[in-house]
Amino acid sequence: MSDREEIERIRRIRERQLAARDPTSAERRLHQEIAARRKPKKITFWDVMQNIPAKWWGMILGGIVGFILALILDQILQIQIPNVKGFWVEYMWYSLVFAGIAVGRGLAMAMDWSEDDYRIEVKGR
Repeated sequence: MSDREEIERIRRIRERQLAARDPTSAERRLHQEIAARRKPKKITFWDVMQNIPAKWWGMILGGIVGFILALILDQILQIQIPNVKGFWVEYMWYSLVFAGIAVGRGLAMAMDWSEDDYRIEVKGR
């Protein structure tokens, strides 16, 4: 056997040994385990709604309550006092909706703050 054939034979043996040993098998196995644990989750409408912060829910609900109060008050004023012609009647809608938004935001922030405070002070986290 010539030196060139011997070198070629040693190279083939080394390649077979490396292929049998597979140095990336542990890394590949780890990635397969991680991929098996991580199952893709479908995003639903309720998941999106749960991820909206409480402050925004308070503002939305407060605005709705303010709008309903403005509707009710407008109907009461039109039915009982038809001759009311004050400048404040025109701005009543805006002020009630704004007040509802402000109160809703404040209450939601207070509720959110109290949950965080409870978690930090009582549970020690």
